[in-house]
Amino acid sequence: MISKIKEISGLFSVAGYESKLTDYILKEAEAYCDECYTDKIGNVILRKKGEGEKLLINIPISSDGLFITFITDDLKGHIKPIGNPEPSKISGKAVVNEAGKTVGVIRADAPDDIDSLYIDFGVSEKNDIPVKEGDVLSVKKEFYEINNTLFSDTVETGVLIYIVMSLLKDIKSDYDLYFAFTVMDNIGFKGAKTAAFSIKPDYALILSHSYCDGKDKTVKRDKGIAVRITDSHFVSNKKMRDFIIDKLASAGIPYQIEILSKDGIVNNEIMYMNNGILTLDLNLPVSGSGELLKGVSIKDIEAYKNAINKILG
Repeated sequence: MISKIKEISGLFSVAGYESKLTDYILKEAEAYCDECYTDKIGNVILRKKGEGEKLLINIPISSDGLFITFITDDLKGHIKPIGNPEPSKISGKAVVNEAGKTVGVIRADAPDDIDSLYIDFGVSEKNDIPVKEGDVLSVKKEFYEINNTLFSDTVETGVLIYIVMSLLKDIKSDYDLYFAFTVMDNIGFKGAKTAAFSIKPDYALILSHSYCDGKDKTVKRDKGIAVRITDSHFVSNKKMRDFIIDKLASAGIPYQIEILSKDGIVNNEIMYMNNGILTLDLNLPVSGSGELLKGVSIKDIEAYKNAINKILG
């Protein structure tokens, strides 16, 4: 399990440049799905046919990154953020290109100002700079296992993809299941909107994460899957929410209720598409709010997997 999560978390997945990750998902899933394809903007759609209503399971997969905008005469690579990287958190970190090669280190004239960041390539001649304007970079990924907790900057994505992929082979459901691994949702409501519009599901489950050390602190570590009641983007449908909670409770699977006063995930706006799609957000507890290295406990991974298996089965 841990080696798989490490492998997935380590794949280049900057918004708009997720092909290494989507290719991995397609290769791993094709033997277990009735349909398996990439749509025009890069979402991976997996279908397991059922006789019942359409259920969309949405897993956002994109990570933050950096564009090289221009290179100065003093050999600094100026950058534009993709997504919402925290300047003070990424300053001093190594960066890699799409091929995974380390090409430089992020520097900052003012650590809290994203516009002051640049790449130090460690060269003295412009011809030796290993990138060009328009190239996309990612902070070099780290991965650690410490005291039964996994740490990485994209560990939550690695865990969620691992869980879904590990359930695909044996899952049996009355629903017509569509798994949508969606791109570019960290730069706005992009991939999930396109997937929901084309699939036109009756219901949608958003598989994402919640910080157990964030401002609201309504989610606790090792207390089970977090069922979100509300955030700044939606209020969950009570009938659907109660159905899921009853299913978990009857099976003795731990869960916790989450209420966010602000923030949240834009993918929940699937609820307002087409003629309305009943939508619920099911979250993995994650530590490291605002930090580069986020953490997920192995106990929470196992609990989340059991919960999703019960909900879909």
